[in-house]
Amino acid sequence: MAITLGMLCKNADSDYGLKLMAGSAGIDNLVRWVHVVEDVRQADCLRGNEFVFTTGIARNGEDWLLRFAQNLYERNTAGLAVAVSPHVSSLPQCVTDFCDKHSLPLFVLSSADRLTDITYHFCRCIMAGEETETSLAAAIINLVFEPHEEKAFRYTLEKNDFT
Repeated sequence: MAITLGMLCKNADSDYGLKLMAGSAGIDNLVRWVHVVEDVRQADCLRGNEFVFTTGIARNGEDWLLRFAQNLYERNTAGLAVAVSPHVSSLPQCVTDFCDKHSLPLFVLSSADRLTDITYHFCRCIMAGEETETSLAAAIINLVFEPHEEKAFRYTLEKNDFT
């Protein structure tokens, strides 16, 4: 089962203080992984569909966050979360406008102290989703090629509403 940003962030406000600020039209973007990226030059490692977190520690100039968001958008990231820290106290209007215009979900994490907890939780959710997809795909392949062995994979199919 593919994981969307909306699925990952369903309870993230109450659990971690993660609030959607802009770009809500992209909330169904698929998320392949979570990265903490502090410098726009690090963004070269992104492959697409990552949910990126930043604390702004490597900010450079007044318009750094807009350039950062633009760079992430060009790399097809799923969304951006900015942690409130000594380096970032608020989101500039030009950044929220850009994210709304381009449907790039922009979140604020209420405290950088929660960064490890939330990224760990999100990565676990992504891995669990991939494990479910793998076992379901194997069960469907078995159903097609070895229908007489249905008992061995029936539980996986039922657990995923394939009955």
